[in-house]
Amino acid sequence: MIRLALAEMRRAPRRFVPLTVTLAAVMFLALAVMALADGLLRASTGALRNTDADVFVFADGASLNVFRSVLPDVLTIAISHQAGVTGAGALGFVPTAVRPADADEDISVVAVSVSHGLPGRPADVVRGRLPFDGEPRVAAIDSRLAQQGIGVGDHLTVDRFTIEVVGIVDDASYLFRPTVWLPPSEFAVIRNLALPEFDVDESLTSVIAVSVSPSAGAAHVRQVIDEAFVEARAELEEMSDVQGGIEVVTAHEAWQAIPGVAAQQRTLRALVAAVLVAAAAVVGVFMSILAVGRRRLHGRLLALGVRPRTLAGAVITQAVVAVLASSVAALVVLTAVGTVAPSTVPLHVDPRSSVVVIAGAALAAVAGSLADVRRIVRTDPVDALR
Repeated sequence: MIRLALAEMRRAPRRFVPLTVTLAAVMFLALAVMALADGLLRASTGALRNTDADVFVFADGASLNVFRSVLPDVLTIAISHQAGVTGAGALGFVPTAVRPADADEDISVVAVSVSHGLPGRPADVVRGRLPFDGEPRVAAIDSRLAQQGIGVGDHLTVDRFTIEVVGIVDDASYLFRPTVWLPPSEFAVIRNLALPEFDVDESLTSVIAVSVSPSAGAAHVRQVIDEAFVEARAELEEMSDVQGGIEVVTAHEAWQAIPGVAAQQRTLRALVAAVLVAAAAVVGVFMSILAVGRRRLHGRLLALGVRPRTLAGAVITQAVVAVLASSVAALVVLTAVGTVAPSTVPLHVDPRSSVVVIAGAALAAVAGSLADVRRIVRTDPVDALR
């Protein structure tokens, strides 16, 4: 079956060139939309998605928004002692702007506090290191900020407060802004510079990142933290000025709740699905056209004893091979486009997503060739040879 399919494609390759070229354009569109979806996801969610945390704790009523959530830092200690919890770290978030040395314009960023050795740290440190607790005037920056010519050893200024870059982390952006990761003490200074009208207490944080024991599971630990908070709520409120409850969610739920992310991903993935439906239609049309020219060939093969099932399998194989060949060509072009695209176009070719799209296209090719398969199964060799 496979040898028969490939033999025909080698013998008459020109028959399949229009199909492959058209599918390459369709696959480029599908893979480009998926790369855009993955790029937008990275640019929006990295600060919460690409960390070592399994669970995040937000203030109740903040709608899982890190900028609206305010929690007492002392809650971190209480959570870290709960069953199934292997660690808890406070993460503060504040929008601000930094200016590189010798630059004339500020760059909009999100400053994030991170505690050394505790959950919530960026997972991918590509150069240098993360800052240590208590280390003065240092920070690690997101790779999107590094793309603007900032490297380890360079200095950034926030309203006359200068910090040195000691590391670069990848996939750590938040809401399309690069991030700057600071020790808690330096973050408190940056936060008060960014929000001078609020004079935020250093003992307050935005969210708490929690790592969970594999044997416990995130769902169980969520329940444990909720129950522990109910028991200790009065005591915690006496120790801080923050009032109200908490909302405990998994890391996946936390980054899915970032404004716009869920709707954006649904829309783009629906567009990919629509393109794959178009791919099935393309395969169906071209296979039907090819079937007209191959009617007598199929009649001869059937008369020689080749089973209809074998011919049907050969047709499906040819459709899948055309999809795979066009996908390789589309990926090569998309990769080349990605290397020259400006940083404002967040294309990211993720191998896993590409495999999913190509697998979907292969299934679409099978579906598109079913009409030709049905015709072959019903073909009478005598009628085909007339």
